[in-house]
Amino acid sequence: MLIGGSVGGPGQQAEIGSTSNGPESPERPSNTPTSPAPTERSGQQPPAHDDPATGVGAAVRDGKFEFVVKNVKCGAQNIGGQFGSDAQGEFCQIRITVKNIGDEPQDMFSDNQYALNAAGQEFSPDGSAMIFSANSDMWMSEINPGNSVSGELIYDVPRGTKLTKLEVHDSAFSSGATIDLR
Repeated sequence: MLIGGSVGGPGQQAEIGSTSNGPESPERPSNTPTSPAPTERSGQQPPAHDDPATGVGAAVRDGKFEFVVKNVKCGAQNIGGQFGSDAQGEFCQIRITVKNIGDEPQDMFSDNQYALNAAGQEFSPDGSAMIFSANSDMWMSEINPGNSVSGELIYDVPRGTKLTKLEVHDSAFSSGATIDLR
């Protein structure tokens, strides 16, 4: 959709404004994960859960970042103790390492990383719990080329939820890569 109009005198016309491309637009930035794991949001077939190239311990790439999930632990009711954060359901903590494989500094935002369950429900990180966690500087980190940051992404999910996938992004505009958590 074009927003704006045209300017110029007789014989001269130029388009001004901006375009808005939906999530399926071919004009979105191209970021190719190292695994063949498309995302749930794209409507494409998700990876097989027994593919070791996309699971816990395997590196997947999106844009300037390489992501490796170390482990997943669910069930905590509180992060940070008495003055910390209480879960509405339970917290799932995903230990992850993010490496900048690009040529310039890049910001990593936890809000760009989505956890999903088998039903396809999408969960955003709980920034409050992440602030109170002793193991997480992941909510916002600038990572220089060649450097890595490790920490926890923390999600507040309904009790008994089994997270099956983590959709990781180097930015809000990237296509993302999927890590199988099963």
